[in-house]
Amino acid sequence: MIEIYCDLNNRTKINNLPNWCKKKIKSKNKNIKLIYSVKKINKNVLIYFGDLVTKEKLKLMPNLRWIHFSSAGTNRAQLSIIKQKKIIITNSPKGFIHSLASLGLAHIFSFSRGLHFANNLKNIKKLNRKEIDKYYDFIDDLRNKNILIMGFGKVGKLIAKVLKVMDANIYAMVKKNKKINFKNIKYCHSHSVLKSINKMDFVINLLPLSKDTSKFIDINFFKKMKKNSYFISLGRGQTVVESDLITALENNLILGAGLDVFEKEPLSTNSKLLKLKNVVLTPHIGNINQKYWKYEIDLFLNNLNRFLNKKRLINIVKI
Repeated sequence: MIEIYCDLNNRTKINNLPNWCKKKIKSKNKNIKLIYSVKKINKNVLIYFGDLVTKEKLKLMPNLRWIHFSSAGTNRAQLSIIKQKKIIITNSPKGFIHSLASLGLAHIFSFSRGLHFANNLKNIKKLNRKEIDKYYDFIDDLRNKNILIMGFGKVGKLIAKVLKVMDANIYAMVKKNKKINFKNIKYCHSHSVLKSINKMDFVINLLPLSKDTSKFIDINFFKKMKKNSYFISLGRGQTVVESDLITALENNLILGAGLDVFEKEPLSTNSKLLKLKNVVLTPHIGNINQKYWKYEIDLFLNNLNRFLNKKRLINIVKI
């Protein structure tokens, strides 16, 4: 019997394994047993399928050999027990590329065209040309706008590709000495990004969470941004000092922000972010798309077949 623990159960739709996926997994091998409850985890579990990995769960699976993350991010796998036991880690890097890029682009186009200003006027029943005229200086197209993408992976590259068509100037923050084959963009590194941040019209945060990126974006970062610039955060909420961002927004250090991720989720009903008019908020929807589960189950089954036949897995992540 091949026992697989899956934490993709009784959650939101994007994190809840559909029944047709469950049937497809079992149809591939009659000896597969899927376990969804932590209480039913036992020493025979060989595979972990999901994204809510914890040290406590792993201790219940002494013979675990492979963890497949249903997301691109694998920061929850940065545990000593995984390194000690040499557990294989794989991820799903292509599941959310287009949906996350679409959300980032939606914020950029919306802010540049003043849709948030118009929406605020609609809410107070003052939607007319005279009232929108107050925001005239802040409504523009993207030609020659400077846009910094922090975290230049697959999502960042897709966003850059679209923005280049709009004649924007693209900058990318990458790791030092990392080679990027992408034409007509400029690069900066984490140690030098603050030197160029003052000329950016948009900053898009796609950073993964690690020791180097945790709380990387703080008040010093926001103070160096242009006062008529926008900050868009789609990566990991913990890369931003949220209280500093609120301070920046309250004191008009930046013009506005589009946020899909937060330090703690779900966002507290007492959060000051909910009261700010220069903020557009979404509840971590960057990963929602209707094509995800087909991609995910095909990837998992492909790797499951490789695992059972002792072949090298796809998308192995070094921890």
